[in-house]
Amino acid sequence: YVRERLTWFDYCYWARDLEQTEAFRDSVRYWKEKLTGVNGHVELPADLRQKQNNANAAIPLRFEPETVAALKALADAQNVTLSPLMFSLWLVWLWRISGQEALSCGYPYAGRDVPGSEDIYGMFVTMGVLCQAIQPRQSLVDLVQVVHRQMLEDKDHLVATPFDADVGESGVNNVVFSLQSGIGLEGQFGGASFKADELPSLTSKADITGIF
Repeated sequence: YVRERLTWFDYCYWARDLEQTEAFRDSVRYWKEKLTGVNGHVELPADLRQKQNNANAAIPLRFEPETVAALKALADAQNVTLSPLMFSLWLVWLWRISGQEALSCGYPYAGRDVPGSEDIYGMFVTMGVLCQAIQPRQSLVDLVQVVHRQMLEDKDHLVATPFDADVGESGVNNVVFSLQSGIGLEGQFGGASFKADELPSLTSKADITGIF
């Protein structure tokens, strides 16, 4: 028997019992092994010695349609989605500005793989951490494949988050990558319709975040 529609109560039961499952414990072991000894901080160039209050700023960049088409064609040729391709380009850019070859970057994961979960309210979003050494002589397509495989392996272990593994020595990631397909600002919840306005944030989740 498969329930036709998941509800908020299903989410509550799932969240309450999650830490008691073998999948959760296996994921914690995965993140402990992956992050032990990893430096989660990227040394970014800065023009200020101290952080300023409400200093968060955004720089919008626009990709021309032909650039987007070329990126999609390259991703298709490598049999991947845009996510690992853009993530790879983001890592290369971080390497260029920081000079740091061993990079660790956080990235959000929607966590709504179960059919029907997209229709219920609940905080399924979790955060993965990608650790990658940039090799200057490595081709971009090779880097994309490495990033792609690592993201798939992370996905299998995101029942727990890197924070659940409590690897304090790696620190908190100060760079984040995010590829969004678009945020719906209009819709329905139950029988009620809603429309929201997205406002710029005065705070930042990281020193620098690339949102594509």
